[in-house]
Amino acid sequence: MLELITLKIIYEIFEEAEKNGKIGAYSKMLYINCLTENFKNKEALIINAYEFSIKSNIFNKYTTQLNELMNTGLVRQDGEEVIFPALWGKKIDRSKLKTVNAVAIPGLFQPGSPNFFKKELLESVRLKELLAMKYKIGPEKQPEMIDLFIAEQETFEKTYQSFQECLKHCYYWMESYNQNKFKKEEVQKVVSKSRLLGE
Repeated sequence: MLELITLKIIYEIFEEAEKNGKIGAYSKMLYINCLTENFKNKEALIINAYEFSIKSNIFNKYTTQLNELMNTGLVRQDGEEVIFPALWGKKIDRSKLKTVNAVAIPGLFQPGSPNFFKKELLESVRLKELLAMKYKIGPEKQPEMIDLFIAEQETFEKTYQSFQECLKHCYYWMESYNQNKFKKEEVQKVVSKSRLLGE
């Protein structure tokens, strides 16, 4: 894979990321080292071109650099994992990738449907914490909410370029859903109160 992810591609990745904020030299070195370590022994296959993760404790000595990478969108943290999105996906020479099967990789060849990311949504620690802490939705109810989100987006034939994009939309959807639910509950309370008062 390393022969496909060239210095030019890495430069372009940094150039786009720096639109979101400054990336220091040490942060860039850390990012390049992580890519090198992950891809050095991997064959140029479609399946190997997708995003990858590294245990977050590896970055305990590099919190400043990790924060820079997260703030500029180069990585994201999900529980005990630091995820490296496939920002190289649309930049590499795809003709040199060997196919294992006909399954395309979201962000690499074609967008993924919400259902494609269902497993990752169900396993997302950040999403579980958001549902539990902000919306008081327990573990037993969470899969139902995620299924509802997926079903609605599938109806509109919504697609996402990456899991991060899907997760972000899921956050906004959950917020909107719960705001509407709260408003309906308040209206029902007012109606019930009026009935009790004989109005």
